[in-house]
Amino acid sequence: MNIDGFKRLKKEKATEVKTDSLIRTMKDDIAFLESKNGNKKIFPPRDLPIVESAREANFKAQREAEERAGEEAERQKKLEEEAERQRIKAQREAEERAGEEAERQKKLEEEAERQRIKAQREAEERAREEAERQKKLEEEAERQRIKAQREAERKEKIRNLKLKLLNNLPKIIAGLVVVILIIGTSVFFYWWNYVRIVPVIVTHFECQNEQCIEVEGEGESECQINDNCKPTVPKNIISASKTETIELKIEEKDLFLDKLKAIFKSKQEKDTFRIILIKLIEDKKTHYSNFNDFISLANISIPESIKESISKSDINGNNYNLFLHSNGEENRLGLIINMKDGSDLAQELNNWEKTIVVDMKSFFFKNEELKLATEDFQDNIYNETAIRYLNLPDSNLTIDYAIINNNLLITTSKESMYALIDALK
Repeated sequence: MNIDGFKRLKKEKATEVKTDSLIRTMKDDIAFLESKNGNKKIFPPRDLPIVESAREANFKAQREAEERAGEEAERQKKLEEEAERQRIKAQREAEERAGEEAERQKKLEEEAERQRIKAQREAEERAREEAERQKKLEEEAERQRIKAQREAERKEKIRNLKLKLLNNLPKIIAGLVVVILIIGTSVFFYWWNYVRIVPVIVTHFECQNEQCIEVEGEGESECQINDNCKPTVPKNIISASKTETIELKIEEKDLFLDKLKAIFKSKQEKDTFRIILIKLIEDKKTHYSNFNDFISLANISIPESIKESISKSDINGNNYNLFLHSNGEENRLGLIINMKDGSDLAQELNNWEKTIVVDMKSFFFKNEELKLATEDFQDNIYNETAIRYLNLPDSNLTIDYAIINNNLLITTSKESMYALIDALK
């Protein structure tokens, strides 16, 4: 007999508890099997898991439900509190917006009132000015009326006086004629016999302000008619769309660059040339600037070896042209110098390359120091003409020179050099 099983059975009977559970249990199954086998003892298998009763499960479910209900109530409470906070916050924001709107409306009303007062004052000021102007007009009209009245009275007096004179005119004229004849005869007789010295007046003609003027005194006559006093206009080496003339008194020669810069900045049609002549006024005499005067006025320097090769001219300005060329956006200054036939300037120009930028600086109208984009002059060929050029930092600014048809060409841009070569070809 299995004593362990017997002990366990007794213990189970002793601890058996009646429950109202509707859940099927092992006890019920064992009792059913024992009754079926003639009350033969049947023992449950060992190591079975312990199963809680249905009532404990109900209690646990009930507790969980209560806990969930509590949590739900707590969550609902928090949601209500949050909703209340949001309502209060929205109410406060609405009140703040209403306050701000009221403040803004107040400011708008104040501004409108200020504008109304300002407009009223301006209207009053205009009315006052208009009244003052009207008063002045009335005063001026009154002055004009009084002046016209006085003028009429003066004319009336003059007319009356003339009438009186006309009435007495024959007598007055007769008396005056007699007196004048007596006095005149006496004076003439005295002058003719005792005073008269027949003078010999020597005169000559001088040019003054391009006019032929007769001047007392000895001297060689410079002119006979006004046209003799007008200086001969230098010829243009190239054809130009326009010619500008800068007139300067000799004592105002420092103003030349300013006047040249003013022309330089003026608008000019694209791909056109404009010749600039320089007329100097000295002691009421005018003449066009020769080349030496020009380089002095323009504050440029040209080596003596090159100046010696410049062609001579009896007419001032006939051996050079100062010009402006336009590329459509900017003007560029250039110079044409007529050289003697057969002049070989290659070496002299090559030597000048070392200082030409500094010597011709005034042609660029730049106050700052000119920096070089390349160290040395470069070679170029255009329309079968050799060109030497040096680039400056500005892409549209260079110093170019070339020789064509005994003319030394100096330009400050590549486009100007090309246009000049085309014009001379």
